[in-house]
Amino acid sequence: MRTAFGKVDHYIDGYLAGEGGHTLVVLVKPPGAAVSLSDNQRLFGAVEKIVNGLRPATFHPSIRIGYGGEVRGVIEAQEALVRDLLVSSILVLSAVGVALLLYYRAWRAIPLLVLPLFSGVALTFALSRAVIHYLNPNTAFLGSIIIGNGINAGIILLARYFEERRRGNSVEIALPIALKTTWLGTFAASTAAAASYGSLATMSFRGFNQFGFMGLAGMLICWVTTYLLMPPLIAVAERVRPLRERRRSRIIGWVAAPYARLLSRYTRTATVASLALTALAVIGLVRFAREPIDYDFRHLGSREGLKDGAAYWDSHVDAVLQSYQTPTVVMTETAQKAQTVAYALESAREDPASLGDLPDLNNETRKAAAETIDSVATLQKLVPDHQTRKIDLLKDVFRLIAPPAGTPGLVDPRVLQALPADLRPTLLRLREKTRLEAVTLGDVPRRLVQPFVEKDGHRGRLVLVYPTLATDSKNGRAQILHARLVRGVASKVDPGSLVAGQIVLTSDIIDAITGDGGFAALLSFIAVAVLTVLVMRSIRDASWVLGSLCLGVLGMFGALGALSLRLNFVNFAVLPITFGIGVDYAVNFYQRYRQCTCVEDALAAAGGAVTLCSATTIIGYATLVTADNMAIQSFGLTAVIGELTCLSAALFALPALLAFVDRRRSEPEPAPRVAPKSPAVLPAEPRREAQGL
Repeated sequence: MRTAFGKVDHYIDGYLAGEGGHTLVVLVKPPGAAVSLSDNQRLFGAVEKIVNGLRPATFHPSIRIGYGGEVRGVIEAQEALVRDLLVSSILVLSAVGVALLLYYRAWRAIPLLVLPLFSGVALTFALSRAVIHYLNPNTAFLGSIIIGNGINAGIILLARYFEERRRGNSVEIALPIALKTTWLGTFAASTAAAASYGSLATMSFRGFNQFGFMGLAGMLICWVTTYLLMPPLIAVAERVRPLRERRRSRIIGWVAAPYARLLSRYTRTATVASLALTALAVIGLVRFAREPIDYDFRHLGSREGLKDGAAYWDSHVDAVLQSYQTPTVVMTETAQKAQTVAYALESAREDPASLGDLPDLNNETRKAAAETIDSVATLQKLVPDHQTRKIDLLKDVFRLIAPPAGTPGLVDPRVLQALPADLRPTLLRLREKTRLEAVTLGDVPRRLVQPFVEKDGHRGRLVLVYPTLATDSKNGRAQILHARLVRGVASKVDPGSLVAGQIVLTSDIIDAITGDGGFAALLSFIAVAVLTVLVMRSIRDASWVLGSLCLGVLGMFGALGALSLRLNFVNFAVLPITFGIGVDYAVNFYQRYRQCTCVEDALAAAGGAVTLCSATTIIGYATLVTADNMAIQSFGLTAVIGELTCLSAALFALPALLAFVDRRRSEPEPAPRVAPKSPAVLPAEPRREAQGL
């Protein structure tokens, strides 16, 4: 009795108190479901107003008030998202503007690049508004990303135009040359990036397929607006204020020329260094492949929330209540099937072997999955079973402890001697408050019945499965096993049942990544490879470009492994995107190399513009690292690593290998040594005349 009662009432004086009496919890439940942000905001606003009106500090200065739960968590995530979006937008615009000004050293470059770019970004979001209608946490930051990627075509075009003008060519000559020599490379890069984004649209996870649609549209639209709007803008700018420097200037290639000379001088050293870095990347890749997915789902939430937000206070609530507050819900077809599903889940918890064969669960994982279930609740369980037998038993108990006639409030002395002293008050309260009558659903308080009432009024078809406290967001593998177990048992007992809940949602997203992600990445690479071959019109040239891309991706995985970084359902999108964006730099450099057939000249001419393209993209990603949401942070960090490794492959390893091969080809072959041949017929010796004696 002591043990059973302790499980129900372990609080202090009836309050939801714990942690040594230092934490008290008040549970506030809405009358209905809060299914939208506005519902959550209204509920939280009402609660906060009441609490603030009580002026808690007047009770004691040390009192701290915190808010947890799903309602507060949704509001907190939305507020952080808006705040991070504003900060990242300001940072990316400022940093990109400074980078452009430092590279071009001309104020006119800013409007020439920004006006076509902003037109493309605006059209992208307008199209997305018409098709998708809203932004989600995955797509909210696409503005910064599209700015960083979409500006690349304009950078290459404008850099080539300035180069031609500073060589002394007129606008009429320089602009057509710039358009003719850059459109193919930039088109290939933009379509490759669009294809990599588009591969995400094949995934079942809505956050990814919407991200893919917007990215695909953004890359293509920005390329079109660049080549439609920038030429007339350049012509207008030249009429208003012509570019002064018309003679050939030493600043052509001023960013990359010293680096190009150094790389050409030490080609062999650069080649050996590239091979060494590749070997290190392979080691890092092996380490990364051992555990590529991050199963600590706390890393997907707010960093501040773990310190003093909803996640922080949720941990204290769990410590006080000693139970999981958000169940996994099974919706069955009938109330009878709900009872059957509940019984099967309870049997699985007690005896995992009773489950039989379930999809995605073997003998070992079945036991671990069964340990994730703490309790199972249904509407029918609110009414005790076997009530007649229990009432008869209670009558016998109360007859023993009933007071003798004329002495109310006392128990039979024989019973008193058998009872521990600390249980006597409890027993007296139980006797005084208990009515020996059968309980019906009508007697159950409304707040206990409400979780089992559906929106359309149906009752009794829901099964609430409460996980153990150990099945928290820190233990993602346990959450996945829990979701698989509940879904497997429910579908086995009632094939028409539906399973929902936060744990199930997270598990489904991870399954989508591991299931669809490989196909999306492969599709992205195939699309990029086909586009590269079509644009290059040469399998040999395309092989150089794709080799550079593969080397960059290998370096990215190696760096992730070396830094112990893992993938989640946000930064996973970086993988297919890197194929499209990473090939950009190799394509533009190699296109220039084909035009001048000299690595040093190509690197000096195009290296600066390609680096600036990468810099703007890196800026777009790097601003995400400042976000409070750790999933967005991981996306930005992973993308920056991919950018750096792909840029290094395109402007270090690829030029070094090309220069090494060119040098080997240009070396004159040593003349073959020919041994002197003996004549086939020896010349006749002069005849001596006979001399007399």
